[in-house]
Amino acid sequence: MHIVALLAGDTEDDRSDVDRPGSPATSEPVGTYFSHLLRRRSAGSEILRLSLGSDTREVDGAVARIRRADVALLCLFVKVRTASGRIDLPDYLRTFAARVAETNTPLVVLAFGNPYMAGNVPDAGSIMCLYGDDEPVSEAAAVIDTIAATPLVAAPGDSTIYSDLGFITLGKIVEKVSGMPLDAFVKKEFFIPLRMRNTTFAPPESLRARCAPTEIDTVWRKSVVQGSVHDENAAFIGGVSGNAGLFSTASDLAVYMQMLFNKGIYAGRRYLSEKTIAEFIERRSPVQERWLGWDTRSPRGSSAGAFFSPASFGHTGFTGTCIWADPARNLVVIFLTNRVYPTRANLKIARVRPAVNDAVMRALGVPGTGQ
Repeated sequence: MHIVALLAGDTEDDRSDVDRPGSPATSEPVGTYFSHLLRRRSAGSEILRLSLGSDTREVDGAVARIRRADVALLCLFVKVRTASGRIDLPDYLRTFAARVAETNTPLVVLAFGNPYMAGNVPDAGSIMCLYGDDEPVSEAAAVIDTIAATPLVAAPGDSTIYSDLGFITLGKIVEKVSGMPLDAFVKKEFFIPLRMRNTTFAPPESLRARCAPTEIDTVWRKSVVQGSVHDENAAFIGGVSGNAGLFSTASDLAVYMQMLFNKGIYAGRRYLSEKTIAEFIERRSPVQERWLGWDTRSPRGSSAGAFFSPASFGHTGFTGTCIWADPARNLVVIFLTNRVYPTRANLKIARVRPAVNDAVMRALGVPGTGQ
């Protein structure tokens, strides 16, 4: 069997983006290490490389070799951040991935370090996501110490990096300042007075049947994940975390979003200051599309679709949830799905989200939608 393995990324040497003491990939290019392992296991393998410096001739040659192969491995070494602050493939790789799909050669995608990259290759026959890291934390109490000891990948304010660590830390800061567990604090300060009766961390057994199942976890929990947090980091901590674990309904979330539209006031009570909300949702830099907890609408490829105004803000969740709000139109679209059921390999939500938002805008006759 002739296997062509293409190592492609947005770095010149396919290095791991995170340099951590004790990691086996600390000083060795990940791509070189992978090539060595592949050649040991398959003598008939052919290793190709593409990077930001590759020209059209190299790209065309790689496509031709993949077309003649029995199996193609597309190994993506893409850093977590890009110049625009978005998680995405470089332009040359996005075009290349589409051309590879057209060869009809059986394709396996390996996403190193960032599983979301695999979504750029929807026609792959199989997808695997691999990570390099230190030894796993054995106790939940040690999580915050481990985060504090993790070296920064970039200077604060320099980049947008998709990571749980900041929000896990933020949840712990709330607990420290308030003197209360995070779930008790948000329940007292927000959920009870806003009458968000269906919003909670760690739903009790009586509510679990109402929770949509997320994934059939065959790796860690060995069961269907239903009524407990899907995110592995938050689950390890105990289900209550600043990065994940909140369960809710569209009607409850609509109340919260209306409070934001009211500049922090709902039913005569102030919950957040107008200044704080502005800090949450207003873009402060042309290269930063994500802000404090919220995303802002990018000019192209946004999950908001084509018709939300530039002032819009939103948030998406790994399991398939999505909120987009347009203050200029006093409009919110809340779309809650369990796209990872039965498996996270289903990446079609990337096309569904903008299509749903566009359909809502057209149904409401929003100017500019052609309706």
